[in-house]
Amino acid sequence: MEKPRTSSMSFGLLTDKNQRFFISQKFKYIDTKGGKMLREKRGMSEVITSVLIILLVIAAIVIVWGFVGPMLKKTSEDIGTGCVTVSTEITTASCADNMLKLTVKRNAGEADLKKIRVVITHDAGSDTFDKEVTMDELASRNLEVDVSGLTGVSKVEIAPIVAKSGGDDDVCSIQDSQEVTCA
Repeated sequence: MEKPRTSSMSFGLLTDKNQRFFISQKFKYIDTKGGKMLREKRGMSEVITSVLIILLVIAAIVIVWGFVGPMLKKTSEDIGTGCVTVSTEITTASCADNMLKLTVKRNAGEADLKKIRVVITHDAGSDTFDKEVTMDELASRNLEVDVSGLTGVSKVEIAPIVAKSGGDDDVCSIQDSQEVTCA
């Protein structure tokens, strides 16, 4: 019987049916039949655990983004910047022959202005009229609104309506108002 290799640092020896095992405390090598030295794979489980944890975190991020991403996209389309950048004002307002005549000026500000919402306050409440306009920055347009069915017209207000990226229109808040009297 052949004697297994030994070292001054050995701490264990096991033989079984002509197979020799020798474990060195310093290098953690196993001597098998045929004299091949194999390194012990003790540290591999820690690496595999770390890789699995990283993969689980990435999978969780992908799953969460699958739900959150579409909501953020829809919300960002709904917000739009048109109402923040567009500015309009009434320069003149008068009433004659049951027609309210307005001159609306668009100030500097980048947005796709589609319409002007005209809100007319009268004795019975208020009515709104959306007027199609094409106005570049710093341009003015004359608008006319038929007020023949309204009595006691006292005030006119305007609000721009701008196009959003999704194709819908966004009605901005009232930007200007002026007192007016219609008989």
